[in-house]
Amino acid sequence: MAEIIFLQTAEAEWLKLSSAQGPRFDLPFERALELLKKFPEMGPKYGVPPFRRLLLQDTHWAVF
Repeated sequence: MAEIIFLQTAEAEWLKLSSAQGPRFDLPFERALELLKKFPEMGPKYGVPPFRRLLLQDTHWAVF
């Protein structure tokens, strides 16, 4: 299973969204992270490789 590492800026943004949105953000985000651990190449390529974008279910947010 792949390990997910957050950059400092990404972690700060995650904490900000989590405190502002609560479960509305946390639940889809946690589901996306579990999927990414199992399938690290899921999601379409976005921008300059190796970036990929995974939209969070039922939200307008995405994980890159």
